[in-house]
Amino acid sequence: CTFTVTVLDTTPPSIQCPPDRVVAATSPQGAQVFYTVGVSDNCDPNPTVTSTPPSGSIFPIGTTTVLAIAKDSNGNTNSCTFTITVGPAACCLGKFWSIKDVLSPGGRYGHSMAYDSARGRVVLFGGAGPSGVLGDTWEWDGTSWTLMASNGPAPREYAAMDYDSRIGRTVLYGGYDGTGKQVFQDTWLWDGSNWQPLNVTGPGPRFDHAMAYDSIRGQSVLFGGVGPAGTELGDVWEFDGTKWAPGPTGSTGPGPRTGHAMAYGSAKRQLLLFGGEKQNTNFFGDTWAWNGNAWTLLASNGPSARAFHATAYNDNCDVIVLFGGDNGTNYFSDTWEWDGRAWGLTGTNNPSARV
Repeated sequence: CTFTVTVLDTTPPSIQCPPDRVVAATSPQGAQVFYTVGVSDNCDPNPTVTSTPPSGSIFPIGTTTVLAIAKDSNGNTNSCTFTITVGPAACCLGKFWSIKDVLSPGGRYGHSMAYDSARGRVVLFGGAGPSGVLGDTWEWDGTSWTLMASNGPAPREYAAMDYDSRIGRTVLYGGYDGTGKQVFQDTWLWDGSNWQPLNVTGPGPRFDHAMAYDSIRGQSVLFGGVGPAGTELGDVWEFDGTKWAPGPTGSTGPGPRTGHAMAYGSAKRQLLLFGGEKQNTNFFGDTWAWNGNAWTLLASNGPSARAFHATAYNDNCDVIVLFGGDNGTNYFSDTWEWDGRAWGLTGTNNPSARV
């Protein structure tokens, strides 16, 4: 006898819209806004996403609802919505720091942070505190900190993290155990509840490196850091959510360094690197952009030469914000913004000087 088995895919794709956004107008017509919608499927490795209005559109002043529809190869669909509110340019004129929750997670340095744009959470991992190197995971929701996990990656400092919006995961790589015994070369993914280790070959053991996610090309970009022998590194690696690959070799770029910072500005589509140091004597004040094939020197002026500062992208005003750092002699408490062309000193009521 014979019989037929028919296997059906009736599960729609999983879709993650970014959180609602408020941006400043760049012209009387409004503002050009880029965004990324995360999608995955149980059967189709490449489900499609159609958004209306599409990413890169000019959004008018006011509030616009974006509808994103995901479709897999078997015709299953899923959708989500979010809003883009374009305000007058004046909304980004007054810029100041304000202190928030100071009770958690406790004083530390050398920790790693990344912004999960799908869930609207800042993820923090590890670092070193008064009791030693830490392995805890915290999230900030804009109001308070919450301890999410105490297991996952081994305790470490000077690892690097970014958020891969395509797979909807925070990516962590490398770091240092604080004792001089181990420099890590592991890759971990955080889904908001659990850490998942990946069995992949990566850039090799290092710490004090920097990472940023290029949402247009769908790549986490890693640069530089310090290897086990204490030598500064100057290589580029990219992670596509599944595997690491070295960047093109032979092109000139920032050169070996540590303590630099990287961030991706989606509206200008610039993956930016600023500063860093080498051998605790050479401090850099250069600004570079990476396009997936080569580095371009954008500026040699702006913030003074420094290392161990921090940068992050402010999509409300379409600028990359830089704070703090040191030059081996002085600690800084200045705030700078990169608008895609030049640095400008900004901010009031700055936090105290720090690295």
